[in-house]
Amino acid sequence: MAMVKCRECGKEVSSQAKACPNCGIKDPAPRTSLAKVFSIIGMILVAIVVFKCSFGVGESIDKATNPRNDNFTPPGASSTTPVPAPLPPPLARQWRYSDEVDTMRKRSTKTAETTSLEELEFPFPYNKKPNYATLGLISKADGSKFAYLSIDHGQFLCHTYDCPVNMQVDGQPVKRLTGSAEGSGRADTIILPYGPTLALLKKGQVLTVEANFFQQGSRQMLFKIEALDWKP
Repeated sequence: MAMVKCRECGKEVSSQAKACPNCGIKDPAPRTSLAKVFSIIGMILVAIVVFKCSFGVGESIDKATNPRNDNFTPPGASSTTPVPAPLPPPLARQWRYSDEVDTMRKRSTKTAETTSLEELEFPFPYNKKPNYATLGLISKADGSKFAYLSIDHGQFLCHTYDCPVNMQVDGQPVKRLTGSAEGSGRADTIILPYGPTLALLKKGQVLTVEANFFQQGSRQMLFKIEALDWKP
């Protein structure tokens, strides 16, 4: 049992006394004022706010300085912004082969083709993407063989009787070949002489092809030609 001062007369009384033996006031033990209670509550709330702010600043510094933090979001970026997947390489920088069998004649049409290393840039109306050039060899079931150069979007420019094409293998002297327009009238394909084209394709690693395009002048296309496995 503790002794406290009477809140009325100031004399010492028991903290459990129901009345002061000196002045007779009931419940003489001192009472905690509301102001004091509110002051204590306010101090507790301020301490909580300061603690949370300090923890938040520390976490932000850790995110900005620790690149291994998986939850780090760069400033100005949304946390839900998806990371773009890396773009795939061109359709093929190596040779692709096909073999279609004519079941009636027991013969097959074989094809080998490769895609240019870079796209061609044309203005409207041929500015569609992708726009690669394709160089190929064909051995048909009827025994005919030819090479061809085609473009996804664009028109080759041919003269009255021929379509001149310049080719260069690995920086060697330039060879001029004379092609012809595709039989059905398509301007996106040039038929090339089979023998001279095949001979160039077997010589090196990179082939530069230069051809004329309608309203675009001459353009050069690079092809990776090494490792050609052609047995028609």
